[in-house]
Amino acid sequence: MKKILLSLAMLAFIGSANAQLWFGGSFGYNSNSNKTVFKTGGQEFKSKSVTNTFALSPKVGFQISDELEVGAMLSFTSSKTYPDKEDNASNWTKTSTVAVAPFARYKFVSFGKFALKGVAELSFGQTSPKASVHAGGKTQTTNGDKTTTIAMNVYPMVSYSLSDNFDLEAGLNFFGLTASSAITKDADDSNNKDVSNNFDLMFNSDNAATVGRITIGFIYKL
Repeated sequence: MKKILLSLAMLAFIGSANAQLWFGGSFGYNSNSNKTVFKTGGQEFKSKSVTNTFALSPKVGFQISDELEVGAMLSFTSSKTYPDKEDNASNWTKTSTVAVAPFARYKFVSFGKFALKGVAELSFGQTSPKASVHAGGKTQTTNGDKTTTIAMNVYPMVSYSLSDNFDLEAGLNFFGLTASSAITKDADDSNNKDVSNNFDLMFNSDNAATVGRITIGFIYKL
């Protein structure tokens, strides 16, 4: 599998030697804490749960022609929760997700510095849960059931050219097509698995854009 992916990457690089290269992506960190105070039997007890989430999604693309772009995004997300960090920080649950998503974009129409594009992406990801429990003076770490997901997404987006090097981008909400398959394998017996398939087609003329919350990203072109 690794050799196939490497060969495809080399062919894409050779075939797009004269294409324009661009970069994008996202980075995020969130820490959420919740403190609880309660009394029972005349005593006061306190607990503090903490969840830390880290996400990194670099993206690279090639401008093959004025209409066509191809590329891929690598995504990594890790979320760790301490149910009662003040009592024992050795007790925690952690969920990690790694995914790769090759994509293609096609520009249907442009008007001035604006362009309307269609995006198709195919993502491959795996989610791995893990838990740590401290009891009886010992800490035990166990792996949970892993989930492998394959998904295809098709949706429209609009871009605006700020300069020769920077483009602003925003997804449009009025249309979307998603098909996915998720396979969860039992950590104790790999022969036991759960398969979930999903297909979603959405068209909503009332939701082309939400003024209260619009997400805009940018890419940098070399």
